[in-house]
Amino acid sequence: MRFAAVLNQDGGTLRSIDLPAFTDRMRQTLEAAGHCIDIEIVAGRDIVATLDRIASRHSVDIVLAGGGDGT
Repeated sequence: MRFAAVLNQDGGTLRSIDLPAFTDRMRQTLEAAGHCIDIEIVAGRDIVATLDRIASRHSVDIVLAGGGDGT
């Protein structure tokens, strides 16, 4: 399956972790299971527009959103 992840860099959870390490682990985990993933890290103010753009792609099977409670 083809995943797309939109991560809110301003979200509470993602503000407090090593984001490059987290995205590397996310990519490794999904690729090891035979999937592929595109990951976009965006500011909180841009998350809705980015999710709309990605959700409209026909080549994406699953859209993941992460950041904080508001995401």
